[in-house]
Amino acid sequence: LLHLPIISSHSGSMFQNPLQLREKLFQGIDGDYNVVDMGIVSEVIGELENYHITREALETTRLGKHINELRRKSSDKLLANRAKNLVKKWRTLLETGPPPGGGGNNNN
Repeated sequence: LLHLPIISSHSGSMFQNPLQLREKLFQGIDGDYNVVDMGIVSEVIGELENYHITREALETTRLGKHINELRRKSSDKLLANRAKNLVKKWRTLLETGPPPGGGGNNNN
């Protein structure tokens, strides 16, 4: 055990940042959002379900779009339902925050 990989495919309960989770999600799906590795996808969904994500992180990673596309393409009803609930939760977060990129007095 002289050197360990920086990104472990069996990170288990170790939480990662949203960009890492997005990249991990991409390892489990193909370019058309079809699941190619259910273990990876299920693990990422589980981590996202327990992750307190910020509005900024959602906008930067576009995880909502990716998870929603995955939901639409998935034939696995449980996965689709988990993805749907995640997107709903995030939509609520976005609706309670300030309006995205627009109003006259945006302090960004």
